[in-house]
Amino acid sequence: VAFLDNGNVGIGTTSPSTILAVVQTSATDPIADAWTTYSSRRWKTNITPITGALDKVKALNGVYFDWKADNKHDLGMIAEDVGKVIPEVVAYEENGTDAKSLDYARLVTVLVEAIKEQQGQIDGLKQELAQLKGKM
Repeated sequence: VAFLDNGNVGIGTTSPSTILAVVQTSATDPIADAWTTYSSRRWKTNITPITGALDKVKALNGVYFDWKADNKHDLGMIAEDVGKVIPEVVAYEENGTDAKSLDYARLVTVLVEAIKEQQGQIDGLKQELAQLKGKM
């Protein structure tokens, strides 16, 4: 464990570049009982609904891949690709081009809105079908 003068803490590394860095290939995968995120309305301004969420979700691609560090097979998304669709969930290097990470948990907000859009479409189709059946 490393504690730097700037406050950064590293587990499995002596040079953490973020507040908390845990080496990906540690002997045990990091786990936790919970990780919560500040989300109260009192800390937010300019609140607007997410629109076009279904189109955003349709533009995302899940992929299988192998990690270069240990050749472990995994699944996920490519941060650079997600950043083209939902840039708010991708963290970039200082150059603004190379992605560092993807906050998968924040994708839930877009998924919720996409499901609601899709359900609206389904409800509309059910109604249309009921009307067509009534005419037969």
